[in-house]
Amino acid sequence: MNQTTSTIRSSAPAAPAAPAAPAATATSLDLVSQSLGVTLNRTLHGLILDQLRLAAGAQQTDISDEALIRKSSKVRLLGAMAKAANLPAFPQLKGLPDAELLAQCDPASLARGLFVPLRRSAEQILLAVANPWDYRADDYCEARFPTEEILKVVTLASEISTVIEGTTSSSGPSRADLD
Repeated sequence: MNQTTSTIRSSAPAAPAAPAAPAATATSLDLVSQSLGVTLNRTLHGLILDQLRLAAGAQQTDISDEALIRKSSKVRLLGAMAKAANLPAFPQLKGLPDAELLAQCDPASLARGLFVPLRRSAEQILLAVANPWDYRADDYCEARFPTEEILKVVTLASEISTVIEGTTSSSGPSRADLD
């Protein structure tokens, strides 16, 4: 019986291989991660590339992933990432963060998770995140603000760093206090 089974198996046509997803080159993956300031895996990289290609339309179908990324600005990459995560993109945060709200937060945690709270109401808190798939911002805010609904926007890691640096440099004693 074993011999018959193995004969049947060997004579059956092989199932067609599933089409492989185009492999992201390390270079294009690195380019996206460097531009956005976050570490991405191949799946997330593919989602962002898909959004870039959709936005570019038919004119960019024959271009390589690396060339498409090189031709895209940081803001375009940010928009593609935000679209893939189904969140709004905020390329700049200047004037948005509430200084009192930021003062209530640990700058080291914000820097580690690459997020900053922007605004807070009685029922909601608005966060800017550099990586919408990283849940450190959710965990942090759920612990600190358990009754508020968390709303997110996506921004560049450099924008978040600028906000955090501005908060930490302005929270210490003034030069006059030191003199």
